[in-house]
Amino acid sequence: MKPNSEPTNWISSFIRPGDVFPIFYCPIVCVNCSLYPGYPILVSSGASYRVVSRVFGMPRSTVHCIVHRLTEEVVAIRHKVIHLPKTPEDLEVVSRGFAGLARHRAFLRAAGAIDGCHIRIKPPVGPDGHCYRNRKLFPSIFLQAVCDHQGCLIDTYVGWPGSVHNSRVLHYSPLYRQSVYPPPRHFILRVNEGVAAQPFNSHHSRARSIIERAFGMMKTRFRAIFLQALEVHHTFVPHVSEHIVVTACAILHNICLCAGDTMPGLEATIKTELYISHFAM
Repeated sequence: MKPNSEPTNWISSFIRPGDVFPIFYCPIVCVNCSLYPGYPILVSSGASYRVVSRVFGMPRSTVHCIVHRLTEEVVAIRHKVIHLPKTPEDLEVVSRGFAGLARHRAFLRAAGAIDGCHIRIKPPVGPDGHCYRNRKLFPSIFLQAVCDHQGCLIDTYVGWPGSVHNSRVLHYSPLYRQSVYPPPRHFILRVNEGVAAQPFNSHHSRARSIIERAFGMMKTRFRAIFLQALEVHHTFVPHVSEHIVVTACAILHNICLCAGDTMPGLEATIKTELYISHFAM
């Protein structure tokens, strides 16, 4: 069924110029969202099921089925899009990239940058609902991610309640337990909580900030997911086999970067929207 108005009229109301919609493309996989009308509108703009159903002239139940179906199909290609460097040459490119970001040869052994962020959710009903309330006093689940020097995510782990400390999440993550990455003589950049010389802190901050920018791009691109409470049942998000919504956004983030969608003017947009989301509790 066709939308209720011409494409030039309705699509500009939901998607910014330059966004990689309705077709996501990367050298590995092509996902044609025209087979699932309304999906890119929902995840990119934050429009509700009701609004999308009116724009595309379809029942809300159909929009609901489309969102779940395509999200599951996107997650099915996770290991083709989100993966660790596969060859020594790939790892060398990442390490040289971080050295370039840090502007120092000491970071030639950096294999990634790690950090976490809280995904706002509607608290589940029941005795365990309070476990999802984080230190900022809003209910959330925790996303741990590692990215390369370009902001592409190479590992994600999502689902722990927001009250759990990030060190505990790391301890139980497959990345830590399987001990397959980083390889010997390499390291992953994390938040520097110790006392170090000012020159080192400056170089370290330049390199590690790429993971913060990666989160910023995701939160800006997928406002419906990251800047308001998820309007899906919590069991559709956090479980290891069902962390579908957030993982799908991480996959689409990588695909958009592969397609060259780097979001010009990102810094100002991120600061404004994160400020708004921080106080809209």
